[in-house]
Amino acid sequence: MTPMRMIAIVVLFFVINLAETIAQGTSSWLSAIEHVSSLYDQRGYMKDKTRTVDGNLSVSRSTGNVQYVFDISSYSVNGYPVNVSLSYNQNASFTAYRRYDLTSDTWISMKQNRPVWILGVNGFAVQALHRVT
Repeated sequence: MTPMRMIAIVVLFFVINLAETIAQGTSSWLSAIEHVSSLYDQRGYMKDKTRTVDGNLSVSRSTGNVQYVFDISSYSVNGYPVNVSLSYNQNASFTAYRRYDLTSDTWISMKQNRPVWILGVNGFAVQALHRVT
């Protein structure tokens, strides 16, 4: 075997091994990216990272938001369950629409996050109680 042929075989072997290594590295790199992206929700907050006490009080690790649920009453009417609860959310989002602007074809609105107490029936908000300062 000539030295030139020997060099060509070594280079070919090196290129094949390099291609396999890059393909494996890309695969593990992409799986790492998928794993990291699965840790966050659509708003960028970490999933399942809240501290819960007795199932009623929860504090988010990433935002510090405090939520509390107090069950007021549970009964049934004609066989249908009715569960009434009072919930507190430290950081609820509110949007107030001021007026409709005809020139820009949009609503003029104001958005704020405020603490709120929510009276709920069967998981649906019935009344939101908050203080405007």
